[in-house]
Amino acid sequence: MFPFKCILQSVSSVQAGKIDFVGQLKLMGRDKILRYCIQVFAQSEKLLLDFTRKNNGNKPIHENSIRGAIAIADFDQFSYKQLRSIEAIRIGIEVCKIMINYFPDLGSELYCINCTTIAGIGLKLVRPILESPNLKFHVFGTNQDEWKEAILSRIPADLIRPPFGGTRNDAQVLIKPDCLIRPTSQNKCSSDVPIHYTNNISTCDENV
Repeated sequence: MFPFKCILQSVSSVQAGKIDFVGQLKLMGRDKILRYCIQVFAQSEKLLLDFTRKNNGNKPIHENSIRGAIAIADFDQFSYKQLRSIEAIRIGIEVCKIMINYFPDLGSELYCINCTTIAGIGLKLVRPILESPNLKFHVFGTNQDEWKEAILSRIPADLIRPPFGGTRNDAQVLIKPDCLIRPTSQNKCSSDVPIHYTNNISTCDENV
């Protein structure tokens, strides 16, 4: 029998279905979109490194120290509009390649929930790029009981916001990629779909 060692792991969540990538691409253009995505990745990486240092007692970090976040992406309201633009698809793939090539340790697991047929098409485009031994995908349809049970088996309910099956109402909003969100006007971006982080989940791994 192997003993179990409990470790701390960060959790992130985003209502991906509310992000109007095509609309923002038309509004801002390719270069600005890429810059904002890189900024989000860089902010996420800093949070992850700070979290790792804190839980390692400020000891030096090495490649085996970092454990990527458990991410939850809600694809409710994801629209076919996001797949009709060849340019948007190309840039979306470019964003995924930037993440996997330059920020490979950001995530360890990705739970994709409320995936309709349309969302499934989008995932088929990016999953082969993102999925690796370091990032495991879990894809669920719109059966809330099914994906909620899977998520709550990994993460305590009080650490997850209600849209993702939890009960937490005071989540820390540490990253706001405002200009990837549906614009409230032609010149202003809404910030109603932030990425939320909670950084105090314990998970147990087998350890020889």
